[in-house]
Amino acid sequence: MKNIFQSMASLKHFRSFSPVFSTASGALTLLAFLTMIPLSESFGQSAQVNLSPAQLRATERNWIFDQNTRMNFGVSGSTTATISAFGSQNNGIGEGFCTATDVDGNLVFYSSATQTYNRNGAATANGSITGNNSATQGVIILPHLKNPDRYLVFYSGTDVGGAPNGNLQYAEYDIKQNGGLGDLVVKNLAPSPTGTNVLASEAITYAPNSTGDGFWVVTYQNNSTQVKAIQVKFPTAATVSFSMPVISNLSSVTYNGYGSMEFNNSWSKALLLTGSFPTG
Repeated sequence: MKNIFQSMASLKHFRSFSPVFSTASGALTLLAFLTMIPLSESFGQSAQVNLSPAQLRATERNWIFDQNTRMNFGVSGSTTATISAFGSQNNGIGEGFCTATDVDGNLVFYSSATQTYNRNGAATANGSITGNNSATQGVIILPHLKNPDRYLVFYSGTDVGGAPNGNLQYAEYDIKQNGGLGDLVVKNLAPSPTGTNVLASEAITYAPNSTGDGFWVVTYQNNSTQVKAIQVKFPTAATVSFSMPVISNLSSVTYNGYGSMEFNNSWSKALLLTGSFPTG
């Protein structure tokens, strides 16, 4: 299986997070501020992940989410997207899903924050994970850069209706399992060199590292100024390693509710959205 991610630019470090602007809305008791976070960056193509524009576009073909729904944007993007029924996922409140598609536009697998599904849309036998389906941005998938048959699934156990922060965890998906359809081989582990739990909000995202041999997994902690970045590397085809979380501090405390976080295409800035969950 070919790798599915491209490193257009790489982050040098995660120091000096600083808000640029903020705004608030009182609709439905939602209080939110948007923060643009400038990051020092080092441009360069990763030697591990080298895709043409056409291949990169093909990896964006499939969007699969709750209520048994699939959006097909086509391999080239030259046709109108289609929406169809697909898969066995029907959690009723599955807010966060992530899809892995190869450079030919073929679906590899997909996941919610509580279950992985193979390319045929069936829940995998060992795919139950301890994330939370109420997390707004509750799951991401990254390729193992030294093993084309392995993928990492990171997920958040946070539901702000119960508590502002849960644990960030990860699992490994091996496509050689189950006759080539794949399944999880390890799961519900802390992405930490010591096994210590990492508190996280409902939002998870990622960025490539500066040396092209790994990624930063990024989240923030509710009711806090902390943005956390964990570097993920791949020492061998059978192993993965994690750094201790690198903590950057915002100038304002985040709220206690749902939110999301995403980088721009050049990986130079991140947009953080945090909301307030009514408690009384």
